[in-house]
Amino acid sequence: MLDHVSATQLGMFSRCQASWAFRYLDGLKIPPKAKMMRGTCIHRSLAHNYLPKIESHEDLPVDDVLDCYSTNYDEESHVVEWSGEDAGKMKDAGVGVVRKYQEEIAPETQPVDVEQRFSMNLSWREGDDDKQMEFQGIIDLVTDTGQLREHKSTGLTPKAVRSNDKNQMIAYHVGKEAMAETPTTARVDYLVMTKTPKIVSFELAIEVPQKKFLLGQIPKIVKSMEAGSYFANRESLYCSATGCGYYQKCLQKYGG
Repeated sequence: MLDHVSATQLGMFSRCQASWAFRYLDGLKIPPKAKMMRGTCIHRSLAHNYLPKIESHEDLPVDDVLDCYSTNYDEESHVVEWSGEDAGKMKDAGVGVVRKYQEEIAPETQPVDVEQRFSMNLSWREGDDDKQMEFQGIIDLVTDTGQLREHKSTGLTPKAVRSNDKNQMIAYHVGKEAMAETPTTARVDYLVMTKTPKIVSFELAIEVPQKKFLLGQIPKIVKSMEAGSYFANRESLYCSATGCGYYQKCLQKYGG
């Protein structure tokens, strides 16, 4: 039985139930894929700048932020499951988008909280039983305007907010309101590692029907999570040797 469910779990379960089961039911913690590791290092470098900025209202020098990224990348690269990627080129692509972000986005952003955790208790009726579950999440960034921000690194230029990212922002909005704080808008910043690095941002106005829909879906998703029967989504963009750490194990168990 689950003791809690998180916004991350909801996203992972919607992408591929099999990978969720490997991670959260079987407890399999495997070395991250190179792209996942790089994304984590990018997140850490942005947080490295924003945490002191809460009080100072000043960004760190760009070179300091890049040094944070590079140090984390060098340390984490030794425990990564590589699949033929060029470690140097991957690192340089991350340097490019972090620099771009620090030059274009960070100067106009004043944080009031970084990697803010939330937790709320959900309860519902299922047949004759009263059910409850703790819902958790971590918000990348909250600005002084009350905007919720999420940072995503990608190699492809998005034309709109990706579905899972939108659902994640709705979940964060719900979590923030559970803390008796009312966000204004939500925004996803995509750090795009194309030949010329760029930042593509999408702002969202989270509406009441979207939040009600999410809260209504969570009990159904939890029921599916506890059902004990899961399928592998071979149509997922992440279903590849470089995109999913459970890929080989999943092939062995589910075929395809």
